[in-house]
Amino acid sequence: MIARNIFAPLYYQLAQQILDRTGSESGFCLDLGSGSGYLGLALAWNSKLRVCLLNESSEMTKFAEQNIFQKMLENRVTAACGDVHCLPFEDSSVDLVVSHGSVYFWNDLPQVFREIWRVLAPGGQTFISDGFGSREVHNEVIDKMRKIEPDWHPQCHNFDDTLFDAALAAAKIRGSLVLRNENGIWIRFRKSANGFHSRLENNFIPSRTHK
Repeated sequence: MIARNIFAPLYYQLAQQILDRTGSESGFCLDLGSGSGYLGLALAWNSKLRVCLLNESSEMTKFAEQNIFQKMLENRVTAACGDVHCLPFEDSSVDLVVSHGSVYFWNDLPQVFREIWRVLAPGGQTFISDGFGSREVHNEVIDKMRKIEPDWHPQCHNFDDTLFDAALAAAKIRGSLVLRNENGIWIRFRKSANGFHSRLENNFIPSRTHK
């Protein structure tokens, strides 16, 4: 499987960077459009987070369940089938929302951002990306994928990322960051401890290999 083999270094490194930059070590994490669950599983493996892997596809949910079992993380990780446009979680119930690569498949970006904000607990953070974690991993993945598909490009290729700024504005989420560096696009926002918007500094974007 491509996700397990070619993309494996990406998920480990991105999970480390998310933990470092959000300071999250425990609580409840939601991985949106998690696919087979590799990012959420890497987060759980390297922290005390409880994680839900959310997929719209029941078939992908089954793959995620198999991977949870193989990693022996059944006590802290679950897989669920649900729509990102109407998250099946209570208000203020999630401490960390992550997603990798699925944002391009969200039909109504403002609605998804509103839903993420609704479920975020006070102090909760969101980290959405399509990034590779580092230039080294970026080049490694592209080289391997182009041996399979010579014309392969990352999903962000030629994508108008100003749509993300417009969607966040439409969702009335202030203090968010939408940044692009050599490793991809990064979207982050945080709900302050009193439940209001919290401005972030722009120094969280990973640009080198995690040490």
